[in-house]
Amino acid sequence: GRSMATHLLRASHTLHVYNRTREKAQPLLELGAFWHDSAGSAVADAEYVITMLGFPSDVEAMYLGSGGIVERARFGSVLIDMTTSSPTLAMRIAHAAEGRGLAALDAPVSGGDIGAREARLVIMVGGDETAFRRARRPVFEYMGKTVTLQGPPGSGQHCKMANQIAGAAAILGWIEAMAYARRAGLDQARVLETISGGAVTMSGHVTRTTALTLNDDPLLPDDEGSFSEVLAYAPGTSILTFMASDRFGRTITMTRTIYLSE
Repeated sequence: GRSMATHLLRASHTLHVYNRTREKAQPLLELGAFWHDSAGSAVADAEYVITMLGFPSDVEAMYLGSGGIVERARFGSVLIDMTTSSPTLAMRIAHAAEGRGLAALDAPVSGGDIGAREARLVIMVGGDETAFRRARRPVFEYMGKTVTLQGPPGSGQHCKMANQIAGAAAILGWIEAMAYARRAGLDQARVLETISGGAVTMSGHVTRTTALTLNDDPLLPDDEGSFSEVLAYAPGTSILTFMASDRFGRTITMTRTIYLSE
């Protein structure tokens, strides 16, 4: 969220920040942001409250916990959670917010670190249309290039799930391609470099697949329970597991083992 917050600072917003690790907020403080020792303190006088957290459990505690955002935010403010989280939780937060005279939007993003740095994120929003209009120009348009209201609370999170399903399917296709290349006796790195420039290339997935199959560092899931790729390594082997949970208890796991060329 730091790159996104930086865009707001450069757009002349007054920014009040809280982070569990203060050192990670230091670049924002050097640009003029004001530090707070708790989320409740940070949001107390804010017109717009924006969060980017790790897991749905973090979102629930931050918004609905004692002394949290819903309890401390000022009357009439717009709460915007940009975490990839649970549609059901987004609906709960919106309901709790409405009861205190607040509006809540769930607004997960796609585009990764580069999209965040370059303000080219795709922002998928769920919530009240009036609140969306209030936040679109002064907030969302400084962070993303495509900002779309998908429907009522929870709709942004459902759209992000659809986005993750599409991405996982595309990556799985590249995994199968690499597995086939190995079985055919080809050099996987050479094949990947060659076909990455071909007609089947899908923007954003080739680089990701390269990281999954050729690097030595594991990737961790984006978010517990959402559609994410998990990579575990053994010597000479990449084991990729795609875990999908639709928030209604149904879970799909797809696993493919790739033996990397020496």
